Amino acid sequence: MTSQTGTWTVTLDGGAAGTDWSKVLWNDLTPNGTAVVVSARAADTEAGLPGQAYVPVANGTDPMVAGRFIQVQARLNGNAAGDSPILYDLRRTPRRPS
Repeated sequence: MTSQTGTWTVTLDGGAAGTDWSKVLWNDLTPNGTAVVVSARAADTEAGLPGQAYVPVANGTDPMVAGRFIQVQARLNGNAAGDSPILYDLRRTPRRPS
């Protein structure tokens, strides 16, 4: 049996060009041999997103991307036994000026 993979992608509008996005956080359940792999990219236009490379993001860390729009992708990788991970939630926030 081969392991199954699924992808979920979401786009968020920060409301202003050059938005500096801070933490990406999520809650998941990953049985042995499964994984939730998250990456992000940003651009000042939605049309510009496909031209940007995704960068890997560790849970609770800054994706180090800037742009009005952020696109976050979660890849859910199952294992050969047929077990799948669960992504309960995913949050991303723009950095607020101090």
